[in-house]
Amino acid sequence: MPSQPIHQLVYVSRSVLAHVRELVDIVEQSRERNAGCGVTGGLLYTGAYFVQLLEGGREEVEALMLSIERDHRHTAVTTLLRRDRPARDFARWTMAFNEYPGAEGTLALLVGQAAATVQLQQLEALLAIMYQRALLSD
Repeated sequence: MPSQPIHQLVYVSRSVLAHVRELVDIVEQSRERNAGCGVTGGLLYTGAYFVQLLEGGREEVEALMLSIERDHRHTAVTTLLRRDRPARDFARWTMAFNEYPGAEGTLALLVGQAAATVQLQQLEALLAIMYQRALLSD
C-alpha cells in the first residue's frame, strides 16, 4: 500500500506581540501541540512578521490552520501555499524556530497577497532559508 502524501501549508502573518514572552509561549505551545497531532514544520519570525510551514496529514494540518487563523497574536494571516509532497521537509522538528529580521521586507510584500500571485521560486527560496537556519540552530 503506497504511503499517504504529506500535506504542506505555508502562511505569512503580521505579528501583534507585545512581549518576548508571548513568542516563547507560541514556540513552546506549537511544539507540544504539533507533537500530539503528528505535525512538523518551521516558524520564522522577523520581529514584525511570521512565516510558518506546517506539514503532516491533511486533516491535522488544516485543523491546525483553522486554530492559527483565530489566534489573536497576529493579523493578516495569508495562506501562500498548499501542496502535497512525497516526504516531510522538516521531519526533524515539531517546530523549528528562528528569528530572521532580514526577511522582513520579503514577508511584508507577501502579507495579503493572493496565493495565486505568489512566485513559487521566491517562496521556495524563503523556505530554504528557514530550513538552513533550523539546521544551524540544532
